[in-house]
Amino acid sequence: MLAGGAALAFGAGLPRPARADNGVTDTAIRIGQSAVFSGPAKDFGVDYRAGIKLYFDRVNKAGGVNGRKIELVTYDDAYDPAKTAVNTAKLIDEDKVFALTGYVATGNLAAAMPLAEKAGVPMFAPLVGTTSFRAKTNRYLFHVRAGYDLELRKIISHLSTIGIQSIAVVYQDSAFGKSNLATCEELAADYKVKVVKTFPLAIAAEDAKPVVTGLADAKPGAVLMIMAGRMGEVVMHGQHRAAAAGAARAHRGRLPARPRRVRREDRQLHRAGGLHRRARDGRGPAPRGQGAHARQFHRRAREHRQHALRRLPHRIQREEPQRLDLRGPGDVHP
Repeated sequence: MLAGGAALAFGAGLPRPARADNGVTDTAIRIGQSAVFSGPAKDFGVDYRAGIKLYFDRVNKAGGVNGRKIELVTYDDAYDPAKTAVNTAKLIDEDKVFALTGYVATGNLAAAMPLAEKAGVPMFAPLVGTTSFRAKTNRYLFHVRAGYDLELRKIISHLSTIGIQSIAVVYQDSAFGKSNLATCEELAADYKVKVVKTFPLAIAAEDAKPVVTGLADAKPGAVLMIMAGRMGEVVMHGQHRAAAAGAARAHRGRLPARPRRVRREDRQLHRAGGLHRRARDGRGPAPRGQGAHARQFHRRAREHRQHALRRLPHRIQREEPQRLDLRGPGDVHP
């Protein structure tokens, strides 16, 4: 899409002639990007840059835009608006880019737009849907994605449709999270959905235990998360750990008791039983003392197995006797 926009710019009404000081030469078009390529939210910037470069490579292999190849100049702002402003100034003043693209996050775009407007450099396709950037027309800002207000409206309207009347909101503690929290609260009021609790979470947070505890106390019908990067994983892992700990507490005291120690005579009987089974199957000589000792073994073994059967569920209790061999040496085989 950016390539197409650049192609249109070289039409009859091109306001800036093709020269090196505006990022356009006879052989190239220079585009600038400042985004997050390091830190907890780096996936957004890395993936977005990869997608942009993939399309630019395709356009360049097809001959470029009116014979000009597209060059992408990128700088890492580490999700810091102050660094975004520095990078944007460098792209405009030193790299002389024709346009800016692929900016990530509300605060970062807010830091870059005054510089872009002052220099007359268009900002194309930022990965931002904040409502404040769409409330009025900006001739240098071009959106290609839906606004956050539309996304939140769809989410909350669906929750209302399926009968959920209360929600809790976990939001990123930044300009992005706070602005969309306000939008979320307005939309929830429109759909008669109550926001019972809101929880801020730092983007670099590695533990969401306070949030998870608060969610458990609030007992909302649904949880809406407004966040970027891997913050969602942090919250979900905290929820899973809390659920596992709760299940363990619920079953405490009802777990099976530790098995009792096996008495010496029981071990002897068990060994004698093994010898009798080997002799019966022809795999070894008959053990000594086949009389009273053997009968004592089989009697006690039968009692132990029957006691175990009584503790099994009914379904297993019906099936287990078919598998157990409770016969002694003198029993008749069918």
